Amino acid sequence: MSRSIHQRHIAPQTVQGLADALVQVWVEIPQVSEEIFHSHIAHWWSPDGARLAYATINDTLVPKMELPMFTGSPYPMGKEYPYPKAGEENPVITLYVVNLNGPLHTIEMRRPDDPRIGEYYVTMVKWATTTKLAINWLNRAQNISMLTLCEATTGVCTKKHEDESEGWLYRQNEEPLFSKDGLKLFFTRAIPQGGRGKFFHISMSVSQHNTSTDTLQSITSGDWDVTHVLAYNEDSQLIYFLSTEDGPKRRHLYSADTFGSFNRRCLSCALADSCGYVSGSFSHNMSYFLLNCQGPNIPFVAVYKTQRDAESETQDREIEIGMLRIRGLRCPSCLGAPMHGRISEVSKLESNENLRLTLDSMQMPTVEYKEINMDDYNHPESVFSPMLYSVHATGCQNDLGLGTEKVDIVSGELLSENLQILKPAGFMDTSHYPLLLLVDGTPGGQTVSEQFVLDWALVLVSSFGAIVVRCDGRGSGFQGTNVLHRIRKKLGVFEEQDQKDALNLILKEPYVDQTRVGAFGQVYGGYVTSLLLSGEESPIKCGAVLSPITDFELYVSSSQDKRTPKREEQIGKDGTVWTMVGKEESRGRRQRQRDPPHISDCLNQIQEHTR
Repeated sequence: MSRSIHQRHIAPQTVQGLADALVQVWVEIPQVSEEIFHSHIAHWWSPDGARLAYATINDTLVPKMELPMFTGSPYPMGKEYPYPKAGEENPVITLYVVNLNGPLHTIEMRRPDDPRIGEYYVTMVKWATTTKLAINWLNRAQNISMLTLCEATTGVCTKKHEDESEGWLYRQNEEPLFSKDGLKLFFTRAIPQGGRGKFFHISMSVSQHNTSTDTLQSITSGDWDVTHVLAYNEDSQLIYFLSTEDGPKRRHLYSADTFGSFNRRCLSCALADSCGYVSGSFSHNMSYFLLNCQGPNIPFVAVYKTQRDAESETQDREIEIGMLRIRGLRCPSCLGAPMHGRISEVSKLESNENLRLTLDSMQMPTVEYKEINMDDYNHPESVFSPMLYSVHATGCQNDLGLGTEKVDIVSGELLSENLQILKPAGFMDTSHYPLLLLVDGTPGGQTVSEQFVLDWALVLVSSFGAIVVRCDGRGSGFQGTNVLHRIRKKLGVFEEQDQKDALNLILKEPYVDQTRVGAFGQVYGGYVTSLLLSGEESPIKCGAVLSPITDFELYVSSSQDKRTPKREEQIGKDGTVWTMVGKEESRGRRQRQRDPPHISDCLNQIQEHTR
């Protein structure tokens, strides 16, 4: 299928038409752009506008599905749609750079000459300078990636960093950050942090002039994730980023030195009482930053000043160290903890006062968070045994009874399963409420956070007096790779068990009406929901699934190849089958998924996006 791109004429001086293989500034590559780039954009302008990088996608060998199109005629018309499934032919992507100054000159960017890459995805493209661009190449199994810096004038790509994982590589779309001269490169990578596996932290790669040697240093470390690298201040040599250091449900803004002992400061922790989930962006001269408070309270947007003199920095450090010594503690830098930097608000751009007044006039649901602590021990397989565990919540200090101890394939580290419980306004322990479990379970996803939302779940709680529960268990993100990769080769097994544990915990409460328990999920969550509904002695009385995955062999290749290799490679070295839980058990699970006794509604769409 041919999809060309052309340059639109904006002024008479515009360069005359780019070649047929070139870009229309709105590129239509449905599968690759949405599943791989997570964007409909597949072209990238250089900072000076002199060059244009673009992707071409050849999907002529991709097997096609014929979809019925209902256009008002008595009979539907068939439309062929390239759809690569697990183990089938994938589209072939090629990257080019065209020089728009003078005669058109197009150069192909050459991927790394490494036999381990083979079939590949391009997951990230970003200009580092006016003549160099960073490209991330990922093999089809998605367990080997290479970050390269490519010369736009020659097409030669130099490897800057390589990642490899026994599971699959996560967060491959993130753009690195460059210094102005392009010699310093900042990016996140998964770094081992002890028994909980790897966490994503900032690494700095420094290149020297006229040498091929790079120096790689880790700027941050700990049992938490850097979720986003925001900016780099050349003058102060500070890197700014968001992280989960205050908890996986939260996001705070930090700065860290890129020299010496890499001291870091939390810039938004002073707002933690009202704002525990933030994002931010910085001005070009790095003097100011825009802080977007996204929850848990009413969101607001404010401008803060970043520049502080060295004297005030020293005074703050001495004051905080002095206070810690009074309490018999060591200095924060010795403990590896961030100092709380003072920030100065310049202007509040949006306080959402109208929203605040509107919500204050209503009876809003209450939100509670709980953690189910799970003991993990080194064991070749996962088994389950009855065990007492403790559930921690705001204002709750008591053990709530028997639960399930998860004995998994990691070293003896305490892991936790995060729950969010929405309760109606005027909630009373003596009343009985229906309960709805909202299931996601998407590998690497997160449903439990302190981000402010007004969503469907809130409507259900407010309109129908229901209790809504969400759960992030094994396979979810921002809790280390041991939690993330636990579902490898066993899709649905641990997710189903963790959702059951969350449900059983809540069902012990006297205020839950056990005759009115439901579940809802879509896509991967629909798959997990259907397993929950079809389980023996399931407490769920009814449920609905939207666009559920019913057979992973039919699922889109870019999502499934990292967990289900080609058919001829499905038998792993240990003799296990790379399907959900092994061939025979997989058939049984798929069969009970097809015939769940409690499903009252199953909706599936033919095509997500009409082109």
